[in-house]
Amino acid sequence: MSQEIIFTTLPNQQIIVDGKPWLQLSVFVSIRLTSAKDTSLNSFDDILRWPEKIFNSKYQFRMQSGLLTDAELIKQKVDNVLFKNVFHKDIRVKGFLQEDLSVKRINSFPLTHIHDFLVKNYLQTAIESPKEKLSAEKFIDDDRFGIISQFRLNESEISKLDNPAELRTPLKAQDLKVRKTDSAQNHQTILRANYFIPFAKKADPHSDFTQFNTFHKLGKEPKRIALPKLKKPEFEFHDIMAAINNYPQLMRKFGFVLDFQIPYIQPIPSSGTIHVIPVSLGLSDATTIVSTPPVAYEITKTGFYIADKADTIFKRGFVKINTDEFSVVQIDADGAALKTSNLTENKVQQVAKYFEDKSKLLVNSKINLTNIQSKSQILIEGLPVSPAFSTDKIEFIPPPEDEGLPSIRTAGIAITKNGMAEHIFSRIISSVNLQTNLLSAAPLNSEFKIRIPANILYSNDLVQGYRMDIAYENDPDKWYSLHQR
Repeated sequence: MSQEIIFTTLPNQQIIVDGKPWLQLSVFVSIRLTSAKDTSLNSFDDILRWPEKIFNSKYQFRMQSGLLTDAELIKQKVDNVLFKNVFHKDIRVKGFLQEDLSVKRINSFPLTHIHDFLVKNYLQTAIESPKEKLSAEKFIDDDRFGIISQFRLNESEISKLDNPAELRTPLKAQDLKVRKTDSAQNHQTILRANYFIPFAKKADPHSDFTQFNTFHKLGKEPKRIALPKLKKPEFEFHDIMAAINNYPQLMRKFGFVLDFQIPYIQPIPSSGTIHVIPVSLGLSDATTIVSTPPVAYEITKTGFYIADKADTIFKRGFVKINTDEFSVVQIDADGAALKTSNLTENKVQQVAKYFEDKSKLLVNSKINLTNIQSKSQILIEGLPVSPAFSTDKIEFIPPPEDEGLPSIRTAGIAITKNGMAEHIFSRIISSVNLQTNLLSAAPLNSEFKIRIPANILYSNDLVQGYRMDIAYENDPDKWYSLHQR
């Protein structure tokens, strides 16, 4: 059995206490337990008594220059009683296994292009026919909605209606439409090679909606699988840790997020790296690996931030959304695209069915030529028909009905990241490499046995999510969090 503990320093903010500047920092604690066989938390005494260990330890923060600054843990944020009620000795522990997400294929679609296609065609429809519904032709026309369909009409089969005298058997609707496979096959090839489909700045409606259909699994028969037998869930230690990671206040109460304050004294440079050093954790397991990766920081006149890389979307705690990497969407683009796509596919099917019914009519209406006095051709709804057909037996085949476009609903304001699939994949690869480097560094010295990785962490390595704040125009300096609850 072994245990690995990673202390990640997170610059928080700069405050003024009694007229003097102080730096607030938080330390995120990650714990991994390894065992050759299933065991319980009772086998890991250090973790079972975690609040006691951190209360009795001393802490320093080490700068890039080698400067060491003593720090006091804010102990009142840790709830030892709550910890013991949740993390008891009977909690099951399995060996920690890091899932390799780098081999996962990321299905996505360009929401910006989907949104722009819908808005453009809805506006064009409103201008062309503000009072009339759309004919079926608009849904099979590649210059309009036909481009987003997964099918095209089989012109060679439909052309058989031009020579009805030679038509021996009715046409079938399934033969009158052909699935467009080139784009789907190309996407699958790219997905297998790259694990994601790169974002294209130029819109391609057929390609965009092919990705959309793949993402939503449209046109695929659902797999029939046997329902698994339900078992009573038994949360393992790492499962519990993964669940509470989404709740910073719980993490603080359990002692897995530690809060510190250090005086902002002159020797501390305005930029560089910083990491915590737990001087005396008093761990009973001498083989424990403790890692404290250096984190880049930046201090301004009023702020204390995790430093940003030059090419990142972050800027001192904010996300730079006023760039080409982001788009703003004010409609339910997913819902509108689903309804429009389904309507288009239904219209293609209706057109194919129309020609099928037409062919049945022509085949079933054949009679002897002697019953027709005139040898001229008869027109049936614009289709040339040989005199070998009886007009008194011909029924009217109604064409597909005109349709109005589905109503578009709003979903509030959505801010979308263009090329999110590639962004996620690059983050996964970066995390995989980081996981190895965090625990492979040589110990700082024989006394502390603390490992300091060579990799420096920046904001894009540490930010897990986003919080939206708003301000009113009449008071732009006062911000309100929409996520505080």
